Amino acid sequence: MSLDDAYNRVPKHTVSSTGMGLPVTRERDPKLQELEGDVFSKMNQAIVPHTPKQDLPEVKSIEVQSIGFEQALKELANGVEPLDDES
Repeated sequence: MSLDDAYNRVPKHTVSSTGMGLPVTRERDPKLQELEGDVFSKMNQAIVPHTPKQDLPEVKSIEVQSIGFEQALKELANGVEPLDDES
C-alpha cells in the first residue's frame, strides 16, 4: 500500500450534518491541495525503493498452432513428431 492510497481513503469532500440539517461544504485552498500533493509524492518517492531496471535477455517468440482433437490423438497414437518440432 502506498502513501497515496492511505491518504486518499480519508473523505475530504463534505460535512454532512451541522445540527440544523443543512449540508455544509468545505472549500479547500488550491495552493494547499498542490502542497499536499507535492509533499506526499516526495514522501512516497523516499519510501518506495527505486531499483534500476535490469537488462533482460531477449526471448525468442514461439508460434502456437491449434490442431484438432483427432489430429492430436493421431500424433499421440502413432508417436509421430509434430511438424513444427525443432528439437
